Amino acid sequence: MRKPVIVDTPYPTVWQTAKKMGVSRKRTLELIKMANEGLARLEEKRKAERAAARKKRLKTA
Repeated sequence: MRKPVIVDTPYPTVWQTAKKMGVSRKRTLELIKMANEGLARLEEKRKAERAAARKKRLKTA
């Protein structure tokens, strides 16, 4: 088994990375919005899966 890695150095923000890569402010905002929407959909999916598993456990118990 691999040993866990601990990052103890600072890492750049989204804005710093976008600036370094030459991404416009508008596009950076669009990318942040897309990422947040994707994470929200993933969270909703996980909630639904947990609820289904809970319901299944209660049904079989």
